Amino acid sequence: MKVDPERVARLSAEILERVERLAVYTAPDLPAFLEDERNVLAAKMLLVEAVEGAAALCNHVMARKFRRAPGGFVLCLDELAARLGWEDPFRQRLRRIARFRTR
Repeated sequence: MKVDPERVARLSAEILERVERLAVYTAPDLPAFLEDERNVLAAKMLLVEAVEGAAALCNHVMARKFRRAPGGFVLCLDELAARLGWEDPFRQRLRRIARFRTR
């Protein structure tokens, strides 16, 4: 099977939309941001949704292109990063993001 470009485009657009909305909440300085708990909760939810979109995208690519179904988001990102030759610092950041979601 081939990677579905429409699905990749849709998931990518959803991730980007969450990140752009996240920028609105994080624009004020840190004390102002932390002062309103709603900002923190909204930012956390948007980040979780972006990570879930990345998980869906990773699983789709792994299943379609590499015919693999890694057991979990961290493993999916690790395997995809290794197969695509992503640099280690980027891989480490992806792991931290994935672990944030599982907590």
